[in-house]
Order: sequence, then structure tokens, then C-alpha cells
Amino acid sequence: MEERQPKPLQLCYVSKEEFQWCTRMSYYWQYTRYVMIHKYHIFRHCLAYGYVWRGLWHDCSKFLPSEFFPHAICYGTKLFWIIRNNPNVKSQWKEELDRAWCIHQKRNKHHWQAWVALNDDGSIVPIDMPMAYRVEMLADWRGPHLTQGQPNLLAWYAAHRDKIILHPNTRAWVEKEMGYGGIEQF
Repeated sequence: MEERQPKPLQLCYVSKEEFQWCTRMSYYWQYTRYVMIHKYHIFRHCLAYGYVWRGLWHDCSKFLPSEFFPHAICYGTKLFWIIRNNPNVKSQWKEELDRAWCIHQKRNKHHWQAWVALNDDGSIVPIDMPMAYRVEMLADWRGPHLTQGQPNLLAWYAAHRDKIILHPNTRAWVEKEMGYGGIEQF
């Protein structure tokens, strides 16, 4: 009886282009997963206030090509946090990411930047946000802190409060809902 010899192990080689395509697809999946987890947290918070549709439709524009690809590439390569958090970084993706972020803020009315009027004389006028967008904005602030494992929203708000331009009515509502009493509580 003839003894069977095992076949030699054959390695599968992929071209550089195929490898880059697979790597890029990995970025797309990672970013999609991140956005879906983010959307889950936002949905939960909007649901608590009775805004089901705001929670369901939250950030759907992130899946449009003008927003998705710049964010996915930068998120997958970890450039996203470096570029977003450091204004001195110069990158081929910085302009694309800035453009995508600006488009996102203008498309989605839950961003406070969408409720700031820039007048021709250079003055800035905050506009009062409708309740549905206030709720979604607050949920959007809470969501990333849960998604990224940073649950201390009040400390984040205290650090960014002076940079966030809100109408006095909107600010009063947001701070009441968050239980914000000023920096002295930290």
C-alpha cells in the first residue's frame, strides 16, 4: 500500500494593490462599526426624550461619499484623532477631513455650528435651536463619550464651554439637562 505524502503548504500571495484594497476595506468596516455604535447611543438618548425619528436619522449623512471616505480613511489610519485634535498637523487628508466635517455640520442641524449666523460685518449671532435639535445635540455630545469610553461629559463641556456658541435659551436648557453648575463643581 502506497503511503500518501502530504502536499507542500502553498502560500497565497496577494499583490500590493490587493493588499491596499483589503486594508482600505478594513478602514471602511472599522469606521462603519464606529458610526453604528455611535448611532445606537444617540438613538437611546433621543428615545428617552421621545424623539424616535431624530434618533433613527441621526448622522445618516456620514454614509454619503463626501463625508464617509475622508472620515473612514483617517479613522482607520488613526489620523482622525491626530488631525482633529491638532491644528498644526499638515496632512494630505487634513483639507479633505475639514471639508467633510464642515459639510456634516451644515447638513445636520443638531450641530451648534449650524445655528450660528455670520453677518457681513463679521459679527456672530447665535440662533435659538428648536427642541428636537437641542435633544439630538445633547445626545450627540453624550454618545461619543460613551462610544470612546470617556463618560465624563461635564468635564468636557466645562473645557469647551467658552468655544461653543449657543443662544442663551439653548445654553440654559442644555446646562439644566446636563446638571451643569459651573467649573467649581470639578
